[in-house]
Amino acid sequence: MECPMCRRVKENGQESFTVSGWQMARDQDGPETLWLGESRGQAQDSERTIGIFSRARGNDFVTGWLVCVAGPERGRDYRLHHGYNNLGRSSGQDIYVSGDPGISREGHCSVVYDPAHSQFLLVPLKGNLVYRNEEMLEHPVRIENGDRFRAGSSIFELVVFCREGHTWEEK
Repeated sequence: MECPMCRRVKENGQESFTVSGWQMARDQDGPETLWLGESRGQAQDSERTIGIFSRARGNDFVTGWLVCVAGPERGRDYRLHHGYNNLGRSSGQDIYVSGDPGISREGHCSVVYDPAHSQFLLVPLKGNLVYRNEEMLEHPVRIENGDRFRAGSSIFELVVFCREGHTWEEK
C-alpha cells in the first residue's frame, strides 16, 4: 500500500520509498537504509555505484553540524555525516533548507567530511554562488570549526565534532 503524500510503501516487513529519484528500502533485520537503484520510469545503469549506510559500518555517524545563523531558517541546525552533505531546498538533500529561495533546489553546495584527513571542505556545485568571508568560492576550500559561509540569503556556521584525534574509528 502506497501513501499518496510521501510515496512510502510497506510490504512484508519492508518499507520502501523514493528520494531524489532513487528507490530506497528499509528492512528491520538488514542495513538501516539500502539504495536499490533508480525508480520506475528512469533508465537503469548497472554500472552505478551503490552506497549502503548502516550502523555497523559507521559511516552514518555525525561528524559535525551546520547552524543557520542568519536567513529565513535562522536558529536551525543540520547534521553532517561522512562524505558529501549536499545543501539545497529539495527535501531529498542532506541539508534541507526549504525557506530560502536564493538556494538552488538540489546541490547548491556541499559540505564534505574527509575522514582520511579529518577535515571539512566546502564545495560550490553547479555554478551556484557560495561565499566564505565575503569571497566567492570557485573551488573547494577547507573550512574549520566556527567558519561561516553564505548560500542564498542564509549564513551557516560549521560546528565540528570529528577532528584530529577525535573520530569514529573502527573499534
